[in-house]
Amino acid sequence: MSSDVPTISLAVDRDASSIADEIRTACLQHGFFQVTDYSHIVPIDLPRRTLSAAEQFFRLPLAVKSSLFKADHVAGGYEPYKVMNLDPKNKKGHGHNEGFSFAALPHPTAWPSEDELPGFKDTMYDYYARVTELARHIGRHLAIGLDLADNFFDPFFQNQLAHVKIAHYYRPDEEREEDTNIGVSPHTDWGAITILLQDSVGGLEVFDQSSDEWIKVMPKPDAFVVNLGDLLARWTNDRYKSTKHRVISPPIRVHRYSIPFFSQGYPDYMVKVIPSCVVDGEQAKYPPIRAEDYLKTKFESTYRMIQ
Repeated sequence: MSSDVPTISLAVDRDASSIADEIRTACLQHGFFQVTDYSHIVPIDLPRRTLSAAEQFFRLPLAVKSSLFKADHVAGGYEPYKVMNLDPKNKKGHGHNEGFSFAALPHPTAWPSEDELPGFKDTMYDYYARVTELARHIGRHLAIGLDLADNFFDPFFQNQLAHVKIAHYYRPDEEREEDTNIGVSPHTDWGAITILLQDSVGGLEVFDQSSDEWIKVMPKPDAFVVNLGDLLARWTNDRYKSTKHRVISPPIRVHRYSIPFFSQGYPDYMVKVIPSCVVDGEQAKYPPIRAEDYLKTKFESTYRMIQ
């Protein structure tokens, strides 16, 4: 693997098959890639405005944020500092981050009031809608790369249960002996694809099995990072891999902000191994499963919520 993941232009004047070929190569070799030139899908200023809104949210008083606590693993709301551990076997795996997550209606979310944070909710829902379109667009290139009709994945992305999480990474003001450099523990994502917006601080790393090394995903201006999740790996009978990744905490007094969009599909969509992904002499490794049922098992086995 190279020292960084590939960057793929989605420019409107590019041939769709060329984009699909580049995405297929990235899926087979990396499981990660970055995309640029997406302004025909997502307005170029929206990611910047959304990152700014995220930073404003985390500047709210702790008492305000704590009043917006998530009711359960599906509901949206505030996730306190070091509540999340994506490596339950590691008792020190709780990352140096706090978060706020939400999904599309009708899933409940504890939003700050307009008086507390004017325009925040509208900005977040605008971002959700636009990145949903980007996910569908990428899904069409994924389909072409798998020799499927370009609209094969469209029903999965229609009315999908996607989650957006705004995340704030920082270390305690003073290092303690028990502190680690964990921003987020090594893990794979659960859904089909994740589309990540990150600031310029960096910290995201991808594990390269061929070299047994962690590769830094360097932030690029006006780029989204895309990675494949466990559900897409299952869908392709592991032809495409869900790659392990982690976040390294920023230095003391440096703050990192990122916004992953987890594309998890229409809840009742039945995910079945794609027949063309089963090579001769093999069988499908996984039985069909509803998208929502699959994700519930992942959520419930991973999140430890503070009551």
